[in-house]
Amino acid sequence: MVTTDVDDELDDCEELLLDDTAQSTGRAAARESRRQSLKLFALGKALIRFRRSALPLRDVVSTIVRQEIPFIDKTVRLHFQDVADHILRINDFVESQRDVVTGLRDAELALTSNRLSLVQQKIAAWGSLFLIATLITGVLGMNFRDQPDLSWGSGFLVTASLILIICTPLYIFFRRREWV
Repeated sequence: MVTTDVDDELDDCEELLLDDTAQSTGRAAARESRRQSLKLFALGKALIRFRRSALPLRDVVSTIVRQEIPFIDKTVRLHFQDVADHILRINDFVESQRDVVTGLRDAELALTSNRLSLVQQKIAAWGSLFLIATLITGVLGMNFRDQPDLSWGSGFLVTASLILIICTPLYIFFRRREWV
């Protein structure tokens, strides 16, 4: 039955979405997220098509049930009443599943946004480490006439040590916060 297939597909999507591995970053997570998005959009389209095909039936069957049509027997009208009930249940099902699809899409977008935030956090942490090194080498790399490290034999080692002394605690801080 169509409703059970849609329900099973949505359950699968929900399990994949709420799985712990959905929190990971990287290419595999991006591919899985894209596949998940396409699946949710396909389910949403299928539900819309299903609703469009069932909605006109509701009006026709309701008209048959409500009006006294002389060539339709009362027993047949009872069957049409049963069909009308099924159509109403199908419409309710489609509406509830559309709400589920919308909720899953929102959750998937939130997870994608969270993954993007984590990637930006790592990029910012690495950028700040390189900023310090660039700042030190930029200042000490200026060609002043009386610059002390130009006349030293170990000027490069002092500069590299200064970069390491400043960047190492920052790297440790970022590492503890799992930003790098």
